[in-house]
This record gives sequence, structure tokens and C-alpha cells, in this order.
Amino acid sequence: MLVNRPKFYSPPAIKSENAPNDLEAVPSSSHSRIELPQNAAIQDIFPHLVNDAERTEKNIAETLSAFHLAQKVLVLTEGVVHLEVMSSALTENYLSTLSS
Repeated sequence: MLVNRPKFYSPPAIKSENAPNDLEAVPSSSHSRIELPQNAAIQDIFPHLVNDAERTEKNIAETLSAFHLAQKVLVLTEGVVHLEVMSSALTENYLSTLSS
């Protein structure tokens, strides 16, 4: 039995005049030692990442630097708690730059 499916038209995306020609993902790495059991799962690592203030500060600095260069910024994070920590720190830092 053949089913007639509706055809959808999606017009091509229009590129903004000031859109960058090259999109680049810039990975960032941070090295610190944490003690975990041999059988630790990836979920056991996330709390350590969220609570690593030095790593978070580095991520905030890199994000704000790109933002101040008028770059489009996408920050990926795992978990609501880390999102809240990053959001709060970005808001504080952004507001402090406005008042100075």
C-alpha cells in the first residue's frame, strides 16, 4: 500500500552579510587530577568538573573573550547544576564589564 505523504518546501537559508565564512570549533582542555575508583563511570566525573572552580573560570574567560570579539559562542555543558554555575558566572562577569 502506498501512502501519499505531503511535500514540504523549505526555502534555502539566507546568509547574513556579517556571517563568518569559516565556522570553527575550538576545543579547550584542562588537566587536573581527581581520585576515582577503577570502575568509575563517566557520571562519576561530572561532579568533579562542575566543582572545579579553576576550570570553570578558564571556560568563563574564554567565553567572554570570544563574546567581546563579537564572535558567536556556543557553550556545551552536561547537567543543570553546571549550566547554572556557568550562567551565573557569565552574568556576573558580563554585568561587571557594563558597570566599569
